[in-house]
Amino acid sequence: MDLKKLKLVSAIGLAVALVACSSKEQTVVYIAGNEQMLYDKAVSDLQNNKNTAAEQVLTQLSLQYPFGQYRTQVQVLQAYNDLVRKNYDLAIAQVDKYFQTTPSKAGVPYGDYMLLVHAISSFNANRGFFQNLFNMNQADNDTADMQTGLTDLRTLLDYYPNSQYREFAQELFNYYADKIAESNYDIAAFYLKYDNPLAAYKRANVVLINFADSYYAKPALEIMHKASKVMGLEYQAEYDAIKARIDGVTPRPLVTKAPSLPSYAPDFLKASN
Repeated sequence: MDLKKLKLVSAIGLAVALVACSSKEQTVVYIAGNEQMLYDKAVSDLQNNKNTAAEQVLTQLSLQYPFGQYRTQVQVLQAYNDLVRKNYDLAIAQVDKYFQTTPSKAGVPYGDYMLLVHAISSFNANRGFFQNLFNMNQADNDTADMQTGLTDLRTLLDYYPNSQYREFAQELFNYYADKIAESNYDIAAFYLKYDNPLAAYKRANVVLINFADSYYAKPALEIMHKASKVMGLEYQAEYDAIKARIDGVTPRPLVTKAPSLPSYAPDFLKASN
């Protein structure tokens, strides 16, 4: 067999193997049992880190018993399972679906937990391979997902003042708020260095408007001051007023390491263990 034919056979073999794998992944295995049996199996699978098996059972439960006694727990477990499997877009979709049937995000069963899942998934949704590899600040790219995560955490803190996740949510909020503030400050400094004072002014102003209690507020104000001088603006009075306002704000300690929880499982899953 010549080299061209060998390559062709190898390519066909690889294609067949990929199709076979794809077919296996798309196959839905029916699992016998009533709602209680299926739910117990899903819980057991999750507790034993059999996340793929749990996904199949949870999917069957959601389809077979959409209004069953465990419908709420099933939705929560689906979001949790997607989170731990790093299927962040699916986790976000699960939480969005969960809140679609409620008039408000306040006072919803497991609402604080689902907001936390949505926030963590949003923070990680735009994190690519090279950012993970080199530990890059994902706020240097599009910050829309991170802003969504901050909104989730603010909602959790406002609507669930007695939540067990409150302290962690506040720490997580501070960490990502600092990430976004740092990114905007760095970009403002870059613009100023390379003779774009207007863009520098605008970026620095983002820090002052949204993160006045952050470590980066005062450095951002200095960039605005320098940028205004380059543009020939009369800025001293405004500078003094903003500086006085910032001096009156107690700055948050700079958070450089992302906080974490020992487990991200919902309480009822841990309690069943």
